[in-house]
Amino acid sequence: MKKLAYAIAFTITGLFLLLALVIVFALETGRMSRSDLAFLVDLGQRDGIGAVIQIIRTELYGVDESIAADPSYGRVQVPGRGHAPWVIRTNLDGRPRMLLFALAPDLWAAWDVAGQSLYQVWQGEVLFEGAAYNHQHGPQPVSRGDWYVRDDAGARWFILAAGEELPAGVEYLGHEYGPDRATARMRFRLRAGEHRLQLTEEPEVEEREGAAT
Repeated sequence: MKKLAYAIAFTITGLFLLLALVIVFALETGRMSRSDLAFLVDLGQRDGIGAVIQIIRTELYGVDESIAADPSYGRVQVPGRGHAPWVIRTNLDGRPRMLLFALAPDLWAAWDVAGQSLYQVWQGEVLFEGAAYNHQHGPQPVSRGDWYVRDDAGARWFILAAGEELPAGVEYLGHEYGPDRATARMRFRLRAGEHRLQLTEEPEVEEREGAAT
C-alpha cells in the first residue's frame, strides 16, 4: 500500500513539474503572457488542473483544433443564456480579475471581483483574444457594443454598525452555479474592524413589458 501511495504521489508531482515546464516554455517563447498565466491560475482554482491542461493543449499548442476557439473550459449550453459557458473568469478591457455573465443573447454583465463592483452592463459581445483564446500574444478580451451601465471608479463598501458607516474591505470567495447551471452567484466577504459579513450576488435579467431590467 505504501508503494502504491508513493507511486501516486510521484506521478502527481511529476505531472505538476511537467505542467510548470510547459508553462515556462510558453512564457519564454511568447505563446503566453503573464495575464494569460493569471487566467490559467484562476481557471485551475475553479475547475481543476484538468481544465488547465485542456486549455494548454488546445489553445497554446493546437491539439484538437475542433474546440480551439473555446474561451473557457467545460462548455455547457444553458437555455436562455448568451454564451457557453455563460459565466467566465477573465480579463476585460485591460482590467484583470473580471467575472463575466452572458445573461441573455447579446446581453452581458461584468464584475470587477477585486472590489466586488459592477463594472459594466452592455448589449453586444466580447471579443475573446489572447494566447488562451486564439493563439495571439498581447491582445486581451474587450467588450464591444452599447453599454447601459458603466462604472470605472468601482464601488465602495461599508458596514453599518451602531449607526456608524465603517469602510469595509472586500474578499472575493468565488462563484458557483445553481442546479443545471441555470443560475450562478458570487460569494464575497466584507471586513471592517471586528465586523464580518458574508454576502452573495446573483445576477439575473428580467423582462417587463418588453423591456429588460
